[in-house]
Amino acid sequence: MRRRGGFTDHGKITGAPRILSRCRSAHADKRGIANLTAILLIAVIFFCGMFAVQMYIRHLNDAKMTFDRNQVENAIKAAKVQYMEDGFGEDVTYYFDAVNSRMLGWDEIGKIEGYGRSERKHNANGETGAVGIPNLGGKNGGQLLALSVEDSGRVVHPRWQGHTLTAYDYTLMSVSEKRRLNTEQKDQIEKDAAKTGTKIAGLSVKASS
Repeated sequence: MRRRGGFTDHGKITGAPRILSRCRSAHADKRGIANLTAILLIAVIFFCGMFAVQMYIRHLNDAKMTFDRNQVENAIKAAKVQYMEDGFGEDVTYYFDAVNSRMLGWDEIGKIEGYGRSERKHNANGETGAVGIPNLGGKNGGQLLALSVEDSGRVVHPRWQGHTLTAYDYTLMSVSEKRRLNTEQKDQIEKDAAKTGTKIAGLSVKASS
């Protein structure tokens, strides 16, 4: 066949398939780049989101820790004042009511609403200024502060506990506080020790009926 001006005798365009192929290839390249860009954008958004969530969680934990530290400081100050007002000449244990900023005795511990906020892992080394677990988790997981005051008026060994004493609480008590435990307190500890199978030195494990 004779070609005349790029056309065959039948009037067909011989360069058209090649042009179409190049267009398709260019379109595919653009689509591939667009897909890659979208994937990279999604990855960036994902990692930014993870970072933001981690920072938010850290902020919440820091806020809880700050709150608990403030409560410990307030409790120590309140314990010193209460001890002077009571005029005690011997060691005593107080329980801090954070809502009303006051110290109460064991017989009034039921009036105290739990307020601890930090989790166990964030107070593993007493970072709040008191040993124990500020919050056990759950709806009523907030614990309260127990503080021992020596006959000199010095506050010692602040710790977190619940309204009912446990074998774990006993392990956190100072020697003098253990000696001051009354029958009800010992009974609570013994029952918990028997329930959990915890062996505690210096206290009978046999629970009262």
